[in-house]
Amino acid sequence: MVRALWLLAVASAVTLAALWIAGQEGEITVAIPGQEFRVSLAAGLFLLILFIAACIFTYRFLSFLGVLPQQLSRWNDARRRRNGYLALTRGLVATAAGDNDEARSNTKKALALMGEPPLALLLAAQSAQLEGNDKDAERYFTAMLQSPEMEFLGLRGLYMAAQRKGDQERALELAARAFALRPKAPWVVNALFDLQIQRQDWPQAALTLEQAGRTKNLDPNILRRRRAVLLAAQAMQAEEAGDGAKALGFAKDALAIAPGLTAAALIAAKRMALGGRLWRASAVLEQAWAK
Repeated sequence: MVRALWLLAVASAVTLAALWIAGQEGEITVAIPGQEFRVSLAAGLFLLILFIAACIFTYRFLSFLGVLPQQLSRWNDARRRRNGYLALTRGLVATAAGDNDEARSNTKKALALMGEPPLALLLAAQSAQLEGNDKDAERYFTAMLQSPEMEFLGLRGLYMAAQRKGDQERALELAARAFALRPKAPWVVNALFDLQIQRQDWPQAALTLEQAGRTKNLDPNILRRRRAVLLAAQAMQAEEAGDGAKALGFAKDALAIAPGLTAAALIAAKRMALGGRLWRASAVLEQAWAK
């Protein structure tokens, strides 16, 4: 309503001004070498308005031509992104359905249209895994490490690849990086702990469990069981080294946490039997069996 009133007021003002100019006497003379043009005041003002309007139109037209390539480029980029995300969606669906050919086709299309955005890299890695192409899958997972939002997923993919190849050193390195990024992820805690146990790196394994306990990302029962496993592993190492006292100490600590832990029970029973406490050894085995 306000805008309509404003336009009406402007139109009225222009009309009154035009009527006033039309009623004025006088003329405008334009002289150039050898010629002279005379027009009425009203006609001169009208021609001036037309000239200004033509200048404005020309400026707008030239400005439009100047930005036209950029606008066309933006339209083309938007179209490529739209088609790329469509191919990405179809590829993810095909991957989930186990359709290798469809997944491969849409992966190539998505990468061609979008370059290597995080989701396209994920699709490419999954498609390569579906085909059994571990080399390409690792390449795409490695590229994902450059994207903060996809780095954790890339680390998991590379960790699983290292595990399949039996490269425990590489797997440990990747698990440690993943743990530094997201210490609350259960698979990271389990993977890192298992690898540290295999390496007999007891201090680091204990530290991993301590951090897991602080973040409360593992079930308390699982956490206790893990602590017992760590103690049992230390008992086995001491037993192999011939340190019976230390082996018995670790085994008893493990059984105090998890009475049914077979490995700890066997070591404790053996050490007790060698020490002449047969009844106590029997009780430990019976308790472990009952659990």
